[in-house]
Amino acid sequence: MVEPDLVLVAGDQLDILNAKNASGAPALVVEVLSPSTRRTDEKIKRQLFDRAGVREFWIVDPELDAIKVFRREADGALARVAELSSDEDAYLTTPLVPGLEIHLACACSADQDLIPAPAASRTAVRAPRWRRRPR
Repeated sequence: MVEPDLVLVAGDQLDILNAKNASGAPALVVEVLSPSTRRTDEKIKRQLFDRAGVREFWIVDPELDAIKVFRREADGALARVAELSSDEDAYLTTPLVPGLEIHLACACSADQDLIPAPAASRTAVRAPRWRRRPR
């Protein structure tokens, strides 16, 4: 049994949730790489999540400020569909959450707002910063 860093359970699969955990594959699994877990996350966990039937799998690489996106295709394969970097003007989207757009340059920068504040507001939603673990 493995424990992902972040999961999203879709509305059509709420029955997999119980009081303690999920008893089935969530729609989306996100793994944040660290030097000590890189091999496990990129190879072993990806294979396990593929076999379990996750619909989408993201590998977040804080060292490179990049995200690899794997998505379930019509033939059943969990295929890499994108590799996005904060160096590009890239937006991370998913059909699992229509309307979600994460601007990677903002998400990877502690100095940027992920969602601009409305003109009348003095607050903004701050971008999550993928924390690098100390070595």
